[in-house]
Amino acid sequence: MFKTHRQTEEDDGHFSRFPGYLVLSVCLVLLVAGATPAQHARHDLGTINFPVTCSSQAQTEFNRAVALLHHMTYPQAREAFQRVAAVDPHCAMAHWGIAMTLFQPLWPTRPGPGALQQGWQAVEKAKALQPPTEREQLFIAAAEAFFRDPTSSDYWLRIRRWEQAMQKVYQTFPDDSDAAAFYALAHLATTPAGKITRANADRAADILLRVYR
Repeated sequence: MFKTHRQTEEDDGHFSRFPGYLVLSVCLVLLVAGATPAQHARHDLGTINFPVTCSSQAQTEFNRAVALLHHMTYPQAREAFQRVAAVDPHCAMAHWGIAMTLFQPLWPTRPGPGALQQGWQAVEKAKALQPPTEREQLFIAAAEAFFRDPTSSDYWLRIRRWEQAMQKVYQTFPDDSDAAAFYALAHLATTPAGKITRANADRAADILLRVYR
């Protein structure tokens, strides 16, 4: 596990390298992402209700894009968020979603200079559209925390900033399933590279199990 955290963006992600408790936490991320109540848009990827201030058609597309993001199918999720932006050019969260597909927190890959610049541009587009709700603003601020200073190569600083910003989203909206899932993912991703510990995985699993129950 700890070797893979240091590998470059050319390396292949491979979950079989992860200890069992990390695999459990990853599975919980995917499970909780589809474990929301009825009345929401249903997809073969799970049941997602991530409300955004966009058109109704964009909302439907957005829910599916978030489902793809939760399932870590990043290229497909990016295409789905790009469709949201095409359906509703004023949908700020579409650009949040595009940014979120440009790094893979639990994989050994690292975003290169092009992806970092693209993510920063997506964040700036999202902010320029002035999302009206605090929830949307906080999610966008979390993406901004990761992509800030796109010329910097300090990946671990980015991950820690993202985790801290997602903690704020989660603390502000503790009953929000998606806030919980993304915060748990961010917390899991900050597992120290040179230390054998399960503290992060236990904390992430605790958050996700409470949502699932």
